[in-house]
Amino acid sequence: MVDIDDIDRKILQALQQDGRITNAEINISMERHRRSDIEAVRKAVQDMNEVLECHHVTGEFDYQLKVVVRNRAELEQFVLDRLSTIAGIAHIRTSLVFSEIKSTTRLDVKPSP
Repeated sequence: MVDIDDIDRKILQALQQDGRITNAEINISMERHRRSDIEAVRKAVQDMNEVLECHHVTGEFDYQLKVVVRNRAELEQFVLDRLSTIAGIAHIRTSLVFSEIKSTTRLDVKPSP
């Protein structure tokens, strides 16, 4: 692991907060649930830098992606040129995030009694 100082931390925080500005939630439905199609989606998403998170979910959709891009035009390009070309995807639904109310990975870890 690389040691970073306070200046490095401040730079990283600024980049993470302001480096990309458009957050989108993308829901994907599979045409068929064949193993080859599922693997194609999973492999493709792994190689997409825009995708911060990908979850295999229950309900109306099969996958939920959290995506960060610079603007709506870049989102459109991402959906048309990258996602829609993946074999086996039947439907793609995007939602833009107006504002982020809460986002954390921190857990409240209480000491043992």
